[in-house]
Amino acid sequence: MYATARIVNFPAEMFNDALYFLEEAKKIGPVSGNDWLRWRYLRASILYSFSCIEAYVNLLIISRAEKLGLMDVATNIKNGNIRLESKIDTIYSSLLGKPIDKSETHWKYFKDIKKIRNEISHYTGGTKIYNDDEEYGINISNAEKGVEMVRLMIRYLTEISDIGCPGWINQTESRIIK
Repeated sequence: MYATARIVNFPAEMFNDALYFLEEAKKIGPVSGNDWLRWRYLRASILYSFSCIEAYVNLLIISRAEKLGLMDVATNIKNGNIRLESKIDTIYSSLLGKPIDKSETHWKYFKDIKKIRNEISHYTGGTKIYNDDEEYGINISNAEKGVEMVRLMIRYLTEISDIGCPGWINQTESRIIK
């Protein structure tokens, strides 16, 4: 019997899922009677976009820390409950020896999608979140912003790190995974 090996690129898989659920939501559109399904797809797209960034940042920090021989940092990322913003702003910037630029679009989109993700994950009631015109609502515009946030943030982080940018962030549509 042979063992099966699987190569996993979890950030790429989550990005693909974010694209897929955004595509499905767009197919449905704002047709009356399909709101719940559209919102389900939009929630999934937003959550997968944010999860993609979190996984990518974790792997980036762990890799950088291990290369620098900072095994305690790598272990803390693997085991800890450190906020994503702190991982980027404090840990990653200190590993690079450079501050993170928070004046650019990537950081604004990150903060916006984080706020929406928090509204979903820590929901406290009300229907405002399902308003298509709500700035921090579950809508096509914000799901698209989530996908773009992934692209911008990963391009920025790889650029300041002098590492290659993964090709999968250039995907414009989801890939069928069988």
